[in-house]
Amino acid sequence: MNGMKFKQRNGHPFTGNGDAASPRPRTSRFRRLLKSTVAGTAYYSGLLDLYIQFRDRCPAQRRLFIVGYHAVVEETDRAIDAGMMPQQLISKSLFEKEIDQIGAQFDFLSIDQAVDFLEGKVHLKRDSVVVTFDDGYRGIYDHAYPILRKKGVPAIFYLCSDYVGTSLLFDHDRLFYLIQRAVNASLPIEGLLLQRDVPFDSANPITRGAPLEVTRRLLEICSKTELDGFIRLLQEKLAVGGADFPSDAAIVGWDEVKEMAEGGMTFGSHTASHCLLTEVDPKVVMEELRSSKASLEARLDRKIEHLAYPDGRVNPFIVEAARACGYRSACTTAHRVNRIGGNLHLLGRELLWENSALGWSSNCSKAMVASQIKGLFKTG
Repeated sequence: MNGMKFKQRNGHPFTGNGDAASPRPRTSRFRRLLKSTVAGTAYYSGLLDLYIQFRDRCPAQRRLFIVGYHAVVEETDRAIDAGMMPQQLISKSLFEKEIDQIGAQFDFLSIDQAVDFLEGKVHLKRDSVVVTFDDGYRGIYDHAYPILRKKGVPAIFYLCSDYVGTSLLFDHDRLFYLIQRAVNASLPIEGLLLQRDVPFDSANPITRGAPLEVTRRLLEICSKTELDGFIRLLQEKLAVGGADFPSDAAIVGWDEVKEMAEGGMTFGSHTASHCLLTEVDPKVVMEELRSSKASLEARLDRKIEHLAYPDGRVNPFIVEAARACGYRSACTTAHRVNRIGGNLHLLGRELLWENSALGWSSNCSKAMVASQIKGLFKTG
C-alpha cells in the first residue's frame, strides 16, 4: 500500500463544486434550467432514443445500462452537516422515487442476468438496468435493502472485505470530514503538510477551493503512508476522535450482509482494502482480487463472481487479472456502452447521487432520470 495514490477519475462521484465555506454543491438556476430543457425536449420528443441509438450504434431494446450508488442515508442535509461528502449521498426517499422512475421505464436485471444477456444467452424485452452499490456503507442495509426488497428489485453490492464488520472508515471519508473542520478552524493546511514532509506545488495552493476540492487534491498528491500521517496530525490538532466521524460513513456488518444475501441480493468484490489497483504492484493486485473473493465466499458460503474496480481505475493487466481470478464481470465508473459480445470486465456504469435527476420543477424528473441513465450529457 506504500506509495499508493488516490486520483480522481471521470465519472466517480468524488467531483463537484461548491464554495470555500460550504461543502454543499451549488447548482446554478441557469444550469438547472438548461439541463432540464435539454432532457425534457430530448425525452418527450423521442429524440433521446434516436440520439442514443445513433451515438452508441446500438438498437433499442438491446441496451443494458448499469447504475451505481454509494451511501443511501436518512436525510442528505443531515448527512452533509455531519461531514459526509455530498456526491456520495442519496436520501432514502429520493432513492425510492428514483427506483420507481427507473422501473417505469426499464426492466431490472440482476448482474447475472445482465452478463447472460451480454453473452448472448438471453434476449431483453426492453432496455434494462442493473442497480449496483459500491463500498458497503451501513445505509445499504438500513435504507436501500428494505426498498429493494419491497419492490422486488435485484441489486449487487460491491464490498471491501477488510472493512465489512469493522469500525474502519475509508480514507476519503475521514479526510473530507477533517478538511472541513480544518478550514472552519483556519488551520494552516499547507503548513501541516510541510510538517509531514508532504511535497506540493507552492505555486498552486492546495487550500484554493472548497473542502471537496482540497480533499481531492490531497488524495491525489499523498501516498498512503503520507495520508495516514496527515490524518493523524489533523485529528490531533482538531481533537477529533473516532466517534466524531459521521455515522453514515460506517460500514455494514456481516450479519446484515448475510441477511441481504439470503433475501436475494448479490454481493461482489470491491477489493479487500479499497486499494487503487492501478497504483500498486501486480502482486498486490492479484492478492487484493484473490483475498477479497476468498473472504467473501467464506463468509457468505456462495461464489463471488463479480467485481467493481475502486475509483473505476483499471488497465489491461488488471482486466486480465480479474478474469484470471475467476470474476465473471467487472464494473468501471466510466460511461461505456455495454454491448453483446463486449468486454465483460470493462462494464460501463452511470453513477447517481442526490442531484443527478434534479429537474426544473422536480428532484426526480422522469426525463432527467432517463437522460442520466442513457448518458445524454456524457461526451466520451
